[in-house]
Amino acid sequence: MYTTAENSVRFGENQYAYGIGSDVPIDAPHGILHVGYVFSPRTTVLASSAFLAGYDLRTRGGWSYEAGYLDRAFSTTSAANYSIGAGKLWGDNRLRYFLVFATESKANTTVGISQGLQWTKYLPSDTITTTVGAGRGVESTGRNKVGAHDLVGIDVDEVHWIDTRFALRVDAGYYSISGAYQRYLALAGLRIRI
Repeated sequence: MYTTAENSVRFGENQYAYGIGSDVPIDAPHGILHVGYVFSPRTTVLASSAFLAGYDLRTRGGWSYEAGYLDRAFSTTSAANYSIGAGKLWGDNRLRYFLVFATESKANTTVGISQGLQWTKYLPSDTITTTVGAGRGVESTGRNKVGAHDLVGIDVDEVHWIDTRFALRVDAGYYSISGAYQRYLALAGLRIRI
């Protein structure tokens, strides 16, 4: 189980988001169930709430297959992402491919498809994840303007475990959203295992 508290600065505005979730190991079929909920008291930039659920099925030979759902509620509309993916674990490395179908409630149809690759390196005290993706998705461009845009991004995320309960997390990314803006992500935080 985990909780989150984040401050985002976009378009010169600070906006806080708070979340709760859990990654639950399942024995049969062998895998991990992911559930989570995030809400924000101010909704000028971020979604007012988001719900996510997904399952990561682990099979023999280091293969994994996943399906996920993410619903974001904005003040003027809502956007849903449906994702599928497959990955391969060998040694302390994992390579994953993912495909995301984005919909927006006003159009009520698929308005975008994006895809990407993710590579994760597992070390004794560190997990380093690099993600690259491109395609079309539903994004907020500020002041409650939500629409479909072409996007491309890269993200590098590291979690360093100090001991079995506490970890430091550092994340950096760059995202280009056509016809809207370029976004840079810099995150530093503390992760506590409950």
